[in-house]
Amino acid sequence: MTNNKYSYETKLEAVRLLNEGVPDRKICKILGLKSDGLIYT
Repeated sequence: MTNNKYSYETKLEAVRLLNEGVPDRKICKILGLKSDGLIYT
């Protein structure tokens, strides 16, 4: 198992989508994140 490092732009996009009210799971699908818990950490 490896730790993924996400770019600053990806992190900003996740925050922007979350602030717009996009559901967690949809953000994961859009950005290719492994789990929705990553959005909050």
